[in-house]
Amino acid sequence: MAVTISLIPFVKLPEVFSSLMTSPALLGKGLALGLVSTFFPFVSYTPGLRQMEAGKASVLAFAEPMVAAVAGIVVFGEMLRVENVLGILLIFTALVVLNSRKIKR
Repeated sequence: MAVTISLIPFVKLPEVFSSLMTSPALLGKGLALGLVSTFFPFVSYTPGLRQMEAGKASVLAFAEPMVAAVAGIVVFGEMLRVENVLGILLIFTALVVLNSRKIKR
């Protein structure tokens, strides 16, 4: 929330409000985006921490950007760029290394 508030000076608030007033669907989409991207993950992740070891939870959180990139490609048809592939491979490799260390112990 602090980041959102700090970005307010860079937003043209009158234009945002006029867009919301002329297109109620835009307001609904914004609320849906907020719920899907912040509220639901918080509501599901926080209780999940009670059921899981801290180490496993951190590994799971580490995989989130990789899952988000793949979801963007599959669900929204985003273009797969070299940077995406490298990022996914780096995260996947790190997860494999982290899990292989735990297995050896």
